[in-house]
Amino acid sequence: MDMWNWLLECYDEGSLNERDLENIMKSDKHARMLWEDWSHDSVDFIEYVREQVLPLLDYVAKKKKEKEKKGE
Repeated sequence: MDMWNWLLECYDEGSLNERDLENIMKSDKHARMLWEDWSHDSVDFIEYVREQVLPLLDYVAKKKKEKEKKGE
């Protein structure tokens, strides 16, 4: 499973929320914790994690707006 799918699964099941994802973008500590959950090899982890989280965060925001437009 790639990180995108793993992150989306964590988000959908509620173990990650938007605030958690935003914290990962801002905090090395939060990015490191997520990386340690994902992998045991932490080479260049912070930038890799952020490259994975940023598009997911954008996707989640877009999905949320679409739901609000539909009135769900």
